Amino acid sequence: MKTLLSFLLGVSMCCLLTSQARAVDGFALTTHRSGGGDHGFGVAPETFGEIVRHDIKDNRVVGSRVIYPGKARTAFIDPSGERVVFIKLDGRLHVMKADGTGLKELARTRNRNASAVAWPAGDWVYYSEEGRSPQGVWNENEKAEIPEKRSIRRVNVVTGEDEEVGTAPRAIWQLSLALTSGKGGGRYAITGYLADLSQSDKAVNSRELHCGTMVSPSGQYVTEMAYSHADLVIWSWDMETRQTEFHINAWAGAPGDGRPYFMRPRWSANSDNWVVMTHGMDFGATDRSTAALYNWKEQIQIQLTHNACDEGESFWVAGLPNDFSVTELPRKAPGAAPELLSVVALDDRRVLLTCSEPVRGAAAKVTRESGAAATKLGIDGERRGIFAEFAEPLAAKETLTVTGVTDCAQPPNKMAAAKAQIVWPDWPSNLAGLCYLWKNARTRNVIFDERLGLPVVTSLDGDRRARFNREGAATAAGGAFAPSRGSAERILEGIKKTRQFSFEIVVASADLTQTKGNDDKPLGIVNWCLGWGNGIFWLLQE
Repeated sequence: MKTLLSFLLGVSMCCLLTSQARAVDGFALTTHRSGGGDHGFGVAPETFGEIVRHDIKDNRVVGSRVIYPGKARTAFIDPSGERVVFIKLDGRLHVMKADGTGLKELARTRNRNASAVAWPAGDWVYYSEEGRSPQGVWNENEKAEIPEKRSIRRVNVVTGEDEEVGTAPRAIWQLSLALTSGKGGGRYAITGYLADLSQSDKAVNSRELHCGTMVSPSGQYVTEMAYSHADLVIWSWDMETRQTEFHINAWAGAPGDGRPYFMRPRWSANSDNWVVMTHGMDFGATDRSTAALYNWKEQIQIQLTHNACDEGESFWVAGLPNDFSVTELPRKAPGAAPELLSVVALDDRRVLLTCSEPVRGAAAKVTRESGAAATKLGIDGERRGIFAEFAEPLAAKETLTVTGVTDCAQPPNKMAAAKAQIVWPDWPSNLAGLCYLWKNARTRNVIFDERLGLPVVTSLDGDRRARFNREGAATAAGGAFAPSRGSAERILEGIKKTRQFSFEIVVASADLTQTKGNDDKPLGIVNWCLGWGNGIFWLLQE
């Protein structure tokens, strides 16, 4: 069996949350440090303090009280508003009720180095394991025991089960996930990087993002801090549409105290409308920092603290459902049933059925013209694709029937039984054993990942000089492209397993003159490199 390598980038669909103009009730958390520090990034001891709960009624803070005396940081409320998770000074995760009672430690043997936390939904808390210990916490022998690995893990706050869900492509000190995230997929953000857990090798946007990159609960919006930390932009998930922008003291005319920095933006636990932020006087929180809430859709501002050395961490809005699956897609009328858009072959036994909106497939059934049903079904990370696998090879021309599919509304709307002919891609020439595929930046091509047992979308990464033209073609422009980290690992595993590979590429050139290098030999278009970057294939163009 060959490991086939070919060259794709994907697009995403989003959910929409509706806004209701009303007085807001709920509660927020801030971390108060008695002495402060000269910076608030990383996991320095100065960033640890006591956790303060601020109860909110009719857009006002009506009472504040300490629910954990410290040392703590990165406190998050779960979407139900019932529990709080945070990191102690020793790097371990802890959970307690939202009133401060019922404290217990989580993942005793795994999270010696938790530096970022997210609680998308349910009983699972996600955290990072970066391979660096908090400064000044342990001796050198203890630090040596910490695994040199950047991974995203999750722990169940009820059972204590702890497992890895993905390997991160870069260091993590901020982490957020959409509410629909699970072990098999879901939109997530780490510092300056957006991806899906089912296809972490596919970055949503190829440009370098700045600090404060956090995905909203629904997965539709992303915050991005400007390099100066004086501006905060809210984007659509695909980073194509700028929703709004804050300038130091939020929108024009908003009350403020002239503080020149934003730090640590956080989405509220159960609403896309609210962002929790800290204002300060330097690059990080100090003893003169202030925490505030901003409703960017309705332009409501709630001051949590003032000159109190606080970091805004989390906010929970009362009266909202904690299941955002009832949300409809933009431009789609509520109550409409999903539609089957296409059926595309992944290889000779697997297909991906794409629907018009996120769906549930627990009762789904996909059958061939012969009546044979798929032996395996699954839902992709965006929940718009139904993956089906058959026992016998598929014919060149064959129509499939799908039944039992519903949308994610409550109550669900059932899709009518639908038929569609399988579309076989015209490229590459061989789909068997495909471990990487990239066509252009305007195309969503999919491969089947044998490791995950799911279809994934792959991507092509370029350096600062490389770019994509208006047709989506990769234009190196003196730079270079390479498969992203997740794809690189998949390629290497395939080569090690089979001890062979094939590589198929289509190159369009303005002329046929081959550029020569310093030694007067033709420059290679495709180069093999073991010691540079991820050590796979580099595409060079002059």
